[in-house]
Amino acid sequence: MGCSTSSGGGVTGGSIASEAPGSSSAEKVTDHYVLGEMLGEGSFATVLSGTHKVTGEKRAIKVIDKAAMKKAHTEIKDEIDILLKCGNHANIIHLYDVYHDPKNYYLVMELCSGGDLFGKIVSDGCFSEKSAAQYCRQLAEALQYMHEQGVTHRDLKPENLLLKDNSDDAPLKLADFGLSKLIGRSDDTMKTVCGTWAYAAPEVISHKSYHMSVDTWSLGVLQYVLLGGYHPFDVYGDLPEPTLLRRIVDCKFDFNDDVWENISTHAKELIKNLLKVDPDERMTLEQYLADPWVHPPGTHDHVVHNEDTHGQFIERLNKHTEARAEKKKAKQTKVAVANSVAE
Repeated sequence: MGCSTSSGGGVTGGSIASEAPGSSSAEKVTDHYVLGEMLGEGSFATVLSGTHKVTGEKRAIKVIDKAAMKKAHTEIKDEIDILLKCGNHANIIHLYDVYHDPKNYYLVMELCSGGDLFGKIVSDGCFSEKSAAQYCRQLAEALQYMHEQGVTHRDLKPENLLLKDNSDDAPLKLADFGLSKLIGRSDDTMKTVCGTWAYAAPEVISHKSYHMSVDTWSLGVLQYVLLGGYHPFDVYGDLPEPTLLRRIVDCKFDFNDDVWENISTHAKELIKNLLKVDPDERMTLEQYLADPWVHPPGTHDHVVHNEDTHGQFIERLNKHTEARAEKKKAKQTKVAVANSVAE
């Protein structure tokens, strides 16, 4: 099925979400795109490069195996609905076309050739607190827009923070909405235990009802890793899962390591306000985006770490990135739906 414009210029209206999957159109993804190399692989999907046959535009094509998805129709339709609602934001990946055949669904999406944010930092070897603030602001703005549309991401992690291209000022693109939830009002609650443990909020881990503020907790964890180079609750990335979960629920973290010496107190206070166990005490996205640190006038334009701590920061961030890649490969950190309570 092809739910697209023939030029590949983008989806039109909300018809795709209502038709896909389930329409009987004879169009195939290969009618419009030349499929290329594999860009990534997950539990249920593979991402391939694609080139539009008419325009020559490069895309990322998410190929989802129907057989691996027990509730494929509902879950894929939900993901398409969410991408249609949110994909026009500058910092959220854009959906162009949708197809399906007897074996797979094909989501033709914006190509982010710059890779993930953490990988770029390790590759460049230099990072300023001002740059961290800019990326955190872009992520927070994307989350705020999503929440205004009634969508909670629920799976924020380094692999889902992509860069549009390899330029120095490439915009951040939030990706992977496979576990996202469209719930309506910001005070509506969810119950399904899902996401990635290391970035999940305490209320998710504790099997409690939760709301959109779980994304704000994840923002706090990501800001910590972005500035410190290691996870706040798992410094070396080797804690047994029960210990990690206990540390997250107890919210045991600090800034005692040498790598924090050259980072502003303001940045640390923001992290503390985001990582509140009680969701009602947690800083909101509106408060976060109004904070001066998120819009630095140049006062934090220095490199985050001095000569003594910079190498340690890069080494730790690299280890953190490698450890996450290994865990992803082993499928050890992906948390499947852990209860049968329907949301």
